[in-house]
Amino acid sequence: MRAPILLLGIASLLTGADTPGPFGLDPATEQEAPPVAPGADQQSPFGPDAKPGAGKPAPALRPTSHRPWTDGLRAYCTEKNLSLTETGDGPVRLLNIGGAAVKGEEVLAYAKQTLAGYEMWTAQQQAFMSKTPAADDIYHLVVFKNDGDFSGLIDWFRAKQLLKAPEGAEDLTKKLGGFPALRVMFAKGEGVTRIPGHWAIYATSCLAIDAFYHARGEHRAPAWIREGMAAEMQRLQLKSIRCTTIAYEDRKDEAVENWAKEVARIISTRDQMAITASDVTRLSLNALPGAHYRQMWSLCAYVRGKCGTGKGAENPFLQLLTATAAGESSEVALKRILKLSDPTLTPAWRAWAVAQK
Repeated sequence: MRAPILLLGIASLLTGADTPGPFGLDPATEQEAPPVAPGADQQSPFGPDAKPGAGKPAPALRPTSHRPWTDGLRAYCTEKNLSLTETGDGPVRLLNIGGAAVKGEEVLAYAKQTLAGYEMWTAQQQAFMSKTPAADDIYHLVVFKNDGDFSGLIDWFRAKQLLKAPEGAEDLTKKLGGFPALRVMFAKGEGVTRIPGHWAIYATSCLAIDAFYHARGEHRAPAWIREGMAAEMQRLQLKSIRCTTIAYEDRKDEAVENWAKEVARIISTRDQMAITASDVTRLSLNALPGAHYRQMWSLCAYVRGKCGTGKGAENPFLQLLTATAAGESSEVALKRILKLSDPTLTPAWRAWAVAQK
């Protein structure tokens, strides 16, 4: 299956109180940085343009406005007489549609903490969250109470040519829990209400990473980076990973509570599902086994640790993201920036992973 967007799947529907907590980052890495100019205005096909934020975009960056999608959403809600309740401020908004009642305070706290975490990982260069975000740059988390209204929006977007028609006999965009657009995540309410914290982290992570890569060219984030960052941020904030881009219930693959322990088991027992670091960096999400997904997370966490806390634009993790956004392969970028490559990378990562259990 090839799709223009990645589909959201709920990895586990385990319940439990999700409360915001620290995500294990060193506050000493925070530093002042010059503001990044906000993105350029982007014409919306649904009504008059809103005024863009002040300033001009950096020459190398493309606009990443949410407005074609959020304006379309508002037009759809008006046409279908659906309520739309917006909460939040700063870089993130929560939109409850048709009477959905997802708790804004909890979701928005995790969303903002995720963006703050990524800023710390990348030396506060405002690559994911500006101190004063332009109107176009705000992230939107959209939750539908009714599955029929969610499916209706997909049909409406397709009629407006914002979404492509389904590939194959099964419409996975409607079947799974949600889908991302540029700076907007659309989701069904049932799954979100069961794991609001995990969903908020995962959704915000995907939107932030996708916007980062879109602004820098035509290349999508490598799966091991995009999914690994989203999973690691869930683990750091909530001690478990329950929201992913693969749906275990559809793949007949069991959810795993302790990912570090499971990856350590796969490696230490020489399980047939164990793959090399180079193989991990080449993975796509098509028909991906859960064991490989968890190794993507593990390698990403290992690499991030090896990047350290370099400051400014020379921060190694920021360099890695920027290089792959420009089209450099993960293997080439890892070797050039961090001097990490196989055959030595795999045993070094595996030794680290086994110790994490």
